[in-house]
Amino acid sequence: MQDMSTIDLRACFILDMLRAGIPGACLDYDSSGGLHRFLISSEGLTYELSFIGRLLNASTVDDIRNALELVIDRVRARAVPRRMKFGAMAARAGARVDEP
Repeated sequence: MQDMSTIDLRACFILDMLRAGIPGACLDYDSSGGLHRFLISSEGLTYELSFIGRLLNASTVDDIRNALELVIDRVRARAVPRRMKFGAMAARAGARVDEP
């Protein structure tokens, strides 16, 4: 059995948090070329949340949790924009990720 990578674990955490925070939403996850995309379909609207792999790997669980709280609030309020990038969301949540 192969161990899950840090990014795999964080992707599962993100899906679990979105599932719990937005009951009834349809969630889809895709990863390619170092970009991790989560599509959230709720009440007729689709939101896209994207993470660059390097940033996702360097972020703490608290960084991710804080940013996801903003995402969940936006989806519940049916707010725009419907395309969100983790770096911008983390910055608004007060999270800091150091660049290498």
